[in-house]
Amino acid sequence: MPKIQISELVDRVSSSIKASELLEEGKYPVYGAQGVVGFLNTYQTSIESIAIIKDGAGVGRVQITKPFSSVIGTIQLLVPKNNIDVKYLYYLFTSLKLGSNFSGATIPHIYFKDYGKAYINCHSYNEQICISKSLSTIEEVINKSKQEILFLDELIKSRFVSQEGIA
Repeated sequence: MPKIQISELVDRVSSSIKASELLEEGKYPVYGAQGVVGFLNTYQTSIESIAIIKDGAGVGRVQITKPFSSVIGTIQLLVPKNNIDVKYLYYLFTSLKLGSNFSGATIPHIYFKDYGKAYINCHSYNEQICISKSLSTIEEVINKSKQEILFLDELIKSRFVSQEGIA
């Protein structure tokens, strides 16, 4: 299986959008570290893309953005090239744990010029779809298991609480 550089999978879109420029209402969402943080009447990409926090406390965290959206300046937008599945990219970038390899003494940073050079195995589009579906199913099982653990934990705690207070 041939190896290719990450930079061959995506087009990088830099953003200079500031939080102060965002609207409370608008046509197109703008993503920040916690998801949608505001709106604009223009957009940076018309397709689902990957947003990676490039500096600050959440450095390296990955999310998928909706079509016709933008990102604020602390986020790196990576637009999939033809025949690249966005969910496959999501799992790829999540697995790279980019936040653990940051630079900067006070504010951590990651740079595309560094992680874009990394080599990965090249999978066909159909293989990417298959891989992302499998990983999505695994993620669903993990999330359901976490919910079940929380429920069981609450059940255990409830056995020690009476109607009038702690038993």
